[in-house]
Amino acid sequence: MFRDIELPTFRVEVVLQDYLLRADLQPRGDLLGYLNDRNWHFIPFRNGELHALAVDRRVGAMPQELATVNKNWIAVLSVLNKDQAANLNLQITTRPAVFYFDHFAAQGQLHVAPDSPDEDLLDEMHNFFSVSDAVLFPIRPLAIPPTKEVPVLFINRTMIQAYHVLKKS
Repeated sequence: MFRDIELPTFRVEVVLQDYLLRADLQPRGDLLGYLNDRNWHFIPFRNGELHALAVDRRVGAMPQELATVNKNWIAVLSVLNKDQAANLNLQITTRPAVFYFDHFAAQGQLHVAPDSPDEDLLDEMHNFFSVSDAVLFPIRPLAIPPTKEVPVLFINRTMIQAYHVLKKS
């Protein structure tokens, strides 16, 4: 019955706490819905390269035909292709914000409900939220930094150490 359904494959970059993975992801349905689906704890990525983030790393890029990642350890997942990002289903209302993680900060337009207060933008019903027109800034030395500018990234609420909304001056 569902054998003829073709799911899109996204070229993504995944920043974990200590690793960076560039690979293909074929979500089981809508990408944000898939990331927030509590039935899937591990996500398979294909045709990728895994890199250690530490500057004192003892290994280089590790090619991986299949890497299965615990999504609780994903800090951000970036969609690298602008055309693919343009076809994602995101909330219309955005708020400019900066998010601080262990190794980097991410700035962009958080897609959020229009009535969300600034101090409570990341509701606990979901772990992943979409940010468009994102820029990532390393805040400590990294062996391989994440891609600096990406059209859309998904941030994991549980990995964020702090955030603030950018006010218009």
